[in-house]
Amino acid sequence: MKIVATILDGRARVHVAATRAPDLLRRQIAAQTGDALLVAVALAPPGLGPEALVAGIDRACRPAVSPAASTPSRPLPWPGQRPGSGSPSASA
Repeated sequence: MKIVATILDGRARVHVAATRAPDLLRRQIAAQTGDALLVAVALAPPGLGPEALVAGIDRACRPAVSPAASTPSRPLPWPGQRPGSGSPSASA
C-alpha cells in the first residue's frame, strides 16, 4: 500500500509523493539537497488512490509555483464533489 508523503527539502521545496517507504524517500531527497524533513504522511481518502491524489495536488499547485503563471491555482474538490460545483456545504 502506498502512502502520501509530504517532505520539505534542504532548498525549502515541498515534495508530495505516493510511496511505500516515506523515510527512504526522505533520505534520498536529503542526499540530493543536503537535508529533508518528513512533514506529514497520510492515506488517500476512500475511492481515491494515492497516485491520483498526488496528481491532483500537483495540478492544483503547479500554477502557483510557476513564475510564468498568469492564473491562480484552484483548490482541490472534496471527495465526491464535482469540480466547479462550489463549496462542500453547497453540495450537501
